[in-house]
Amino acid sequence: MTNKQKSYIEFSNKAINIAKNTECLNDKVQGLSELAASIEAQELLVPVIGGFSSGKSSLINSFLGSNVLGVAITPQTAIATELRYSSEEKIEAIKDDESIDVFKINELEKVEEKAQNYDYIKLYLNNQKLKEIEPIVLVDMPGFNAPIATHNKAINRYIPSGVYFIALLSGADEKTLTNTFITELNGIHTRQKDFQLCISKTNLIPQSDIEQIKNNAKEILEIDFGYSKEIELLDDESGMKLEQILKNIDVELLFESLYKPLINISTQEMESSINTTISALRYSKQDTINAIDELKNSIAQIEIEKQKALENANNKYGSTNIEGIIGAVNSALNNNASMLAQTALSGGDIQGAINNIINSVLPAEIQKRIAGIQKNVIDGFKLSINNININACDIQTWADSLKDFVASACFTANALLNGDKNSKQSSSALVSSAIGMAGGQLAAQSLAKIGFAINPLVGSILSAVFAILPGIFSKIADEKRLEAVKEKIQNEVIPSVLSQIRPKLNEFFDDAIGKIINTISQAFAQKIAQKEEEIQNAQKEKEQAMSEVESKISALENTRDEIRALSKNI
Repeated sequence: MTNKQKSYIEFSNKAINIAKNTECLNDKVQGLSELAASIEAQELLVPVIGGFSSGKSSLINSFLGSNVLGVAITPQTAIATELRYSSEEKIEAIKDDESIDVFKINELEKVEEKAQNYDYIKLYLNNQKLKEIEPIVLVDMPGFNAPIATHNKAINRYIPSGVYFIALLSGADEKTLTNTFITELNGIHTRQKDFQLCISKTNLIPQSDIEQIKNNAKEILEIDFGYSKEIELLDDESGMKLEQILKNIDVELLFESLYKPLINISTQEMESSINTTISALRYSKQDTINAIDELKNSIAQIEIEKQKALENANNKYGSTNIEGIIGAVNSALNNNASMLAQTALSGGDIQGAINNIINSVLPAEIQKRIAGIQKNVIDGFKLSINNININACDIQTWADSLKDFVASACFTANALLNGDKNSKQSSSALVSSAIGMAGGQLAAQSLAKIGFAINPLVGSILSAVFAILPGIFSKIADEKRLEAVKEKIQNEVIPSVLSQIRPKLNEFFDDAIGKIINTISQAFAQKIAQKEEEIQNAQKEKEQAMSEVESKISALENTRDEIRALSKNI
């Protein structure tokens, strides 16, 4: 367990104790408990990626000190494999419907033969190396040239949820960073994830070739990705180098990026409730009536803002974002038109190449624009209640914290997980604790579903694209000149591909924008209603024990100071 992980768990547990012993914070206990459980269970997935037969399994076997993973598998039998430490060795094979088949550890080959039946597998090994790298979980990924369905399953699951990537370029087989390899790295880079490039199988090539491959790769990486790290050289016995790469990953920074936004919003939420209660205890009866009336008016204003936002949703959010996404995909395809033409002329897998290009930009573009819409909608609701006098600062700060959260690594890493039941529950709990730890579960689940819908959307788009490609390719099959094929790809193939993407995006954004507006308006309304309830409860306390009001206020102020001090110490 990392130091940050321990610190955040300690914060959560102390905050839980404070909430249990402070009446106005009792409703925060569940959210804080969910947060603590999520932090404790959080894993850091580190996929090992590369082309087929680039040495991924051999490298991991060398690290483990045992030939656990098969190295003679075919692209058809490749499957994403998560390696975890456990004293009880077993294999869990997870299907698309999230059901699990359990096998003995010596049945891995049997599982690989049925690879097409499963989404991914979890390999539990009683191996000290795996225990030492926790909470890092290594993932042996299918090669880039695996069948499209297998490839898409892997990248749709691990590109969003992976926190760091180890990329293997086979010096013996590939010699240079191919367009496919660069496309895969671009999919990682556009999601603002980091990676380490390694040249594998260096024991099979001369030193002069190694230097040339390394220098060429370094030049490409610097230009395309601003990559400045040293490129590691590997052979079949490079387990110790992999161990050092894993130790060099800044897990503390990764945990901070995942959970600091949640810690901040949790702290702010608790302080906000205390501030409201303190203010209410000082109110006269008429002040209380005025405050509640103002809050009710604010809820009415939220409803007005919601209707206005829904009426202008398509003009304000839909068209611009859809055109931006289409533009990004169009640029990516046109930038690779020469590669696609060469692939077509050589009889290569042009469908797979188009798949990889679209998958490298489309999910990240959609997620980026969804986050932008969420932040813009939050600003709209925040502005609509800008004139509120009662706890205005608290509500505005909460809105800013919510905006930071939907843009954070935490939200993007967890909301995009798809296919793992436990992860879905975890991400829903995370969003729940962020959107109002006192009853925002419905709003939380709605936001989470928008995140979960992105991967199925991409799958639907790719299916629509692939349905038309054979007919288009038949039109260019007779062309023999590179420039002629490239021209047809740019003038016929790419426009046809984009024509399949646009209606799917229109349908998705029509639905998603409405859900975002309704979800965030509900979150604001719940937040204001929570303020109203806190004021009413404080007044009841005041009426029951007038002589104790000042002591209650003093106790609450002390508790608020304790919470502030707690958050500063993490």
